Amino acid sequence: MSRLMEERQDAFATAPAAAGEPRGGCLARAAAPLLTVIVPAFNEAATIDELLRRVVAIPLDMQVVVVDDGSSDATPNVLEGWEGNQFVELLAHSRNRGKGAAIRTGLDHARGRFTIVQDADLEYDPADYHRLLAPLLAGEVDVVYGS
Repeated sequence: MSRLMEERQDAFATAPAAAGEPRGGCLARAAAPLLTVIVPAFNEAATIDELLRRVVAIPLDMQVVVVDDGSSDATPNVLEGWEGNQFVELLAHSRNRGKGAAIRTGLDHARGRFTIVQDADLEYDPADYHRLLAPLLAGEVDVVYGS
């Protein structure tokens, strides 16, 4: 575990979530975090753990919502390791309903001012979140698409 993640976990150890409050928010437990990261996942056992480690390492006030879309591989087992993690909210579909449905489920739980869809396959680097947010925070644009 990185020193930064240990410091964050120590900070949250003294401020647990209220009963019924969704888990999430990597730097602060805000009612409306700056960013919601939705991670739709289907059969991503090989990459989901590393992806979540990279996401929670980003120093932003965020909520992370993972939607397992009925995976038939070891993805649910890997996600069990994140159960109870204060930075990550885990949701699951009982059967595969498609990426769009997984994103919609994530949006139903999103509390952030801005939302990013982060595929679980490591194609996009969470370290780019700051660059994506900069023009939004500056009021220069209404939407940003990454590629």
